[in-house]
Amino acid sequence: MEINRPFIITKRQGDSLLPPDCEEFNETIEDNIRFLQSSNIFIICAFLYQCIRFLYYFIHYRTTCYTYAILCLVIVGGNIFWIASSTYGFLGINSRSSSEIGKYLCLTSFVLAIRLITYFLVWALMQGYAQQYNILSKSRLLQESVPQQPATTEITDDQKQEIICGQLYQGTLMMVQAIIETMFLGVIIYFVVQVKKYITNYESNQKKKQRTWNLQASIV
Repeated sequence: MEINRPFIITKRQGDSLLPPDCEEFNETIEDNIRFLQSSNIFIICAFLYQCIRFLYYFIHYRTTCYTYAILCLVIVGGNIFWIASSTYGFLGINSRSSSEIGKYLCLTSFVLAIRLITYFLVWALMQGYAQQYNILSKSRLLQESVPQQPATTEITDDQKQEIICGQLYQGTLMMVQAIIETMFLGVIIYFVVQVKKYITNYESNQKKKQRTWNLQASIV
């Protein structure tokens, strides 16, 4: 009885990048290509959703936590660049051109560098602001504990802002996401290098065959 597999690893007849009857055909590399194309589709869909989510955060927090709202826009910009890179990679791999795949490799490496730098800077800024809001909250609690000041049970707008922004600026999960993305991009870059060599070898052999055919045709 045949076991149904997820669509990401399902093989369909005729979906290989190179013709199965050519001498350069490699089933392992073709599996890597399927993984890359499925990953590109996943990245496009996932980060489109994330862009919408962070745009909502920007609109929602632009008045209460302006700096956090700006950081959301920075993350959206990085996501859009990765979406563009994955779209270019999807089309570049389908074009079966080593030069296009080489450009995709450069774009992916650039995406990795940009996201690492962006995440580190955003995390550092968020940690700084979180510490600042924690200090403000502690100083406000000390002021409220002074006997001369009347006690109040109501939370002021400033206190609400301190609580909300202090929670938003905790960037621990962001660093976890950065580590996961770094590993994922590393795997993608490794596979893209293999695919580029695969297609370059195919193009080189095709050119050699073409020159041989042209030479034979000229002799005849």
